[in-house]
Amino acid sequence: MVSEVITILAPIQAGQEDACRAVVSTINEPDGVTIDFARMNLTHFARFVVLQDVDSGKNRKRLLFTAVHDGDRDTYLRDLRDSTSDVDAIWGCCEGYTGASSFVQFMNGHNIKTNLFLKAYRYETVGNIQKYLALRQELSDQFDVPLSQYSEAMRQLPRQFAPISWLRRGLRAISTFIKFVLITIGVIPQIIGLLRHGLALIPATIISLTQVKLDREYSDASLDKSGPCVPFAPGDEVGPCMRVDTLPAFQQRKQVQNQVTIVTVNGPKTTRRQHAVIDSFGAFIKIPFITRNRVIPTIHFARWVMIDGGRRMLFISDYDGTASAYFADFVNRLPSGLNTLWDGSIGWRYGATLDPEAFTEGILCHNTPASFHYSAYPHTTVVGIEQARRLYYAYHDNINEKSAAKWLKYL
Repeated sequence: MVSEVITILAPIQAGQEDACRAVVSTINEPDGVTIDFARMNLTHFARFVVLQDVDSGKNRKRLLFTAVHDGDRDTYLRDLRDSTSDVDAIWGCCEGYTGASSFVQFMNGHNIKTNLFLKAYRYETVGNIQKYLALRQELSDQFDVPLSQYSEAMRQLPRQFAPISWLRRGLRAISTFIKFVLITIGVIPQIIGLLRHGLALIPATIISLTQVKLDREYSDASLDKSGPCVPFAPGDEVGPCMRVDTLPAFQQRKQVQNQVTIVTVNGPKTTRRQHAVIDSFGAFIKIPFITRNRVIPTIHFARWVMIDGGRRMLFISDYDGTASAYFADFVNRLPSGLNTLWDGSIGWRYGATLDPEAFTEGILCHNTPASFHYSAYPHTTVVGIEQARRLYYAYHDNINEKSAAKWLKYL
């Protein structure tokens, strides 16, 4: 099963902005609306964010709900509706919402296509990940013993007949190969569909192939000459300087996972090219034989969405560690990719990604904090999940104590 993403952007009725923010800010609080995401256990990550709605007028807002989920969209939406104690309290503030009976139709009508979706673990369900982590915790407890009892803990491990273990590994490899082939075939129509961008593919290809070199540790390129937290264009979504600079959430020192929601404005002359770039990356990133999310090992999920007819770009990410470390990873490991993805956004000048401090500052100034955020496995990292996955299969394929000594390092 491949995890999918849903991105709902719905205008909030005039005068209901504060009421809507109050409702989503208290989800799963004692006096708030409850959403039992664990009911069907389909949600990896979810968030509610109140964003500006510049096109609708001054001080207007819109509600963003986005989630990474397992299964098909309609099944997920029905589960979301049935798992919410008062779905009308959340969505009743939005224009066009008529009640729970038409919830699925309303959400589908406001769903926006994700152009580029980057996943750390493409084919793992919430249940699988939690299963891996549970076994890892169980084994950690089992081996949390004095050295004198370590041999006894080793003897308690299951053992498989070697040929059986090898056969199971071979069958898993064949199954994975067949799955990859089918996924690759399914991507072909999307790659052919890129032709709809026409001549815009030419500058998109040029900018994609342009290499940004880190010639020095820091550059003198700035995001904007007017300083941080200043809108680069009408409709640019920035937070107040004091709020961004002092908000404890941005320190992120003690949290395992964090998230950002960024809205930037695309330049009028680069919108078509930017759309072609994002769609091209979005198609080719799905091919399992040539792409892996091993370049930035702190990303759980990240997606780029063209909104408002392509005039703005929405970037949403769930990641490990601090924002400064996360975006420094981007800058140090993938500067050309960053330059390509944001090159068409007003204010994000060529070379800005060469300076981790400047780039992170600009990102945080454009970040809108989520009113509510959910994670199905909030206390683990991408690396931790990968180690738990390897541990799980090695445990069930264990042959003897000698083989166990190799995979117990993942504890």
